[in-house]
Amino acid sequence: MAGTWAILEDNWPMSINTSVEWLKLRKGECSDLNMVSYEHDGLLQYAAAPIPSKEFIKKKFVPSSQVTLSDTEAKKVWLYNRWWRINLQAGTKFRLEYTGLGEQDVEAFNLAGYVDFRDDGDDEIRMIIPFESGSIVVLKEKSGYVLSNANGDSSSFRQSPAYWGIGCSNPGSWYSNAVIAGNIVTVWDGGDSHGRRHFMWNTRDGAEELSLTVRALAEAQDNDIRAELNWSLNLVIVGEVVYDLVKRRVYHFTGGKPSYTSRPYYEVFFKPIIWQSIAFVCVGDKGSFKATFQYGQIGEGIGKEISKVIKITDRNKDEFFHEWVFDEPINTRVGRIKIEEVDGVGIAQIVSLTQLADSIRATDFSS
Repeated sequence: MAGTWAILEDNWPMSINTSVEWLKLRKGECSDLNMVSYEHDGLLQYAAAPIPSKEFIKKKFVPSSQVTLSDTEAKKVWLYNRWWRINLQAGTKFRLEYTGLGEQDVEAFNLAGYVDFRDDGDDEIRMIIPFESGSIVVLKEKSGYVLSNANGDSSSFRQSPAYWGIGCSNPGSWYSNAVIAGNIVTVWDGGDSHGRRHFMWNTRDGAEELSLTVRALAEAQDNDIRAELNWSLNLVIVGEVVYDLVKRRVYHFTGGKPSYTSRPYYEVFFKPIIWQSIAFVCVGDKGSFKATFQYGQIGEGIGKEISKVIKITDRNKDEFFHEWVFDEPINTRVGRIKIEEVDGVGIAQIVSLTQLADSIRATDFSS
């Protein structure tokens, strides 16, 4: 049977999109991409989850009376040549306290003054983040504030009104240096307006929702999750979800071996396609992965699938590609490919050999 080869995928890593029905995914998107390298463009291969930069800090404020501290706890933080702390007494957790300039005594906290953040009520401060030059972003559950000129004398402090377009849902009060690309990063559960989501925010552009295409992943996270950063790679790391700010992609890292579920492949007007085989261009001398072709009819969804374990060994490692010829050609209107259990190899291309059922022309999935 005649047919034409067409490239299905060769531009890894794609970006995960769980916000639309799988049939509406576009080129460059996928419904699942787990434990796949974010540094090797054009190759589906294993990568461990990225870790925050060593300089990234997140510490929970604890009462000044607490004797011992863990690595993620602090009674106060040193910013702009003075100490700062959140008043953790009942009824005043909206209060940010500070010492005089240059007072470096680690044990003492000689209170010089405080700033109350109460435009949105008496809710506690959830996060403080040093921002731009000499400012502090103060996040509460339903709003955010900016304290400017915090690097000068207290008489020059300037407190903004509440910004209602951003907040922070972390339980307790925290310090973080979560600023990347000129934006602060926060995890915010908007309650009735929206569930738990991930945001970047600055005073000029307002809020950008990072989790727009992966809300299902964000809303499934624990209440105690916090955003972390890898500045050298321009990554925002929120638990198992990773945002690449340069490539504008979203990745997922849950552990185990790499997996991937493609976008749908179909012809104009969903004309029937005869699939004869799928081939994989691989990198690596030895390894294996499981490939699954899922297919069905429009309106019925993906109802059928066939699978095969592709093995690269000494016997076939020099072959340019590894072809999976189906036992019988498959006549279907839509299909997709799932890759699992990738071990020891990388996949550079996935290619199909297909033909339109009415033989008008060979299909081309490149657009």
